[in-house]
Amino acid sequence: MFVKEYGSGGRWIFGIPGWGEDHRCYRPLARYLPPRGRLTACDLPGYGLSAPPAEITVTAVLEQLQAAYLAHASDDSPPETVVGNCSGAVLAAELLRICPLQPQRLVLIDPFAFVPSYFKLFLRRGFGRVAYNTTFASSLGRMLTNLLLWNRRQRDTDLMATFHSVDHDVNYRYLQVFDSLGSIERFRPLRLPVTIITGKRTFAAVRRSLDMWREIWPQSDVRQLAGVGHLPIREAPDAVTRLLLPPRHGEHRR
Repeated sequence: MFVKEYGSGGRWIFGIPGWGEDHRCYRPLARYLPPRGRLTACDLPGYGLSAPPAEITVTAVLEQLQAAYLAHASDDSPPETVVGNCSGAVLAAELLRICPLQPQRLVLIDPFAFVPSYFKLFLRRGFGRVAYNTTFASSLGRMLTNLLLWNRRQRDTDLMATFHSVDHDVNYRYLQVFDSLGSIERFRPLRLPVTIITGKRTFAAVRRSLDMWREIWPQSDVRQLAGVGHLPIREAPDAVTRLLLPPRHGEHRR
């Protein structure tokens, strides 16, 4: 699994992208990292520079994800934070559910807790793949979808940008994998501190998801960013970085 390192400090973040994304989704944060910050962002199997596994299943993806995580960690140097962006939030929680090496904190960024009904349409036999291709694999479809979602993003943000270069067979299989995961109830036993960062202009499904995350994790600290849509990392990278790595006493930002 390919990983990209931003920064070289001792305060370490391990970042997991969401659906249709690769490590570059975390790149806007790099310039705001404090001097002691370090961000390791991965390409999930089949995305970016990571080769796909023989079969894209939750087991195969988690095996590679855990191997990459442990390769960059040690018992005396676990990450300060594991972060999952969008649907990557579920993969982050799955990783911590099975992995013995726990971080100090889990951060979810604009996280879905379930596959919304409008995405399930893409999974219907026959019609679903045609609808997916029309929406995501077509340049015209991506442009129209981005225009229709103007109220879920800032004006200069393209919600469909990452779908220009993905392998759509891989991307479609991941949608099927996310749909197969079921309820987030299985994450209830996780008891580490959780921060949820979301945009106030995000999707209704994410707002509904917040209640679901808070129900299983009452300890969650929810931070809503004013004027921000579904892409807080791109729309408010400075604010997101400060929430990921709050300044410590005597520590200065760039």
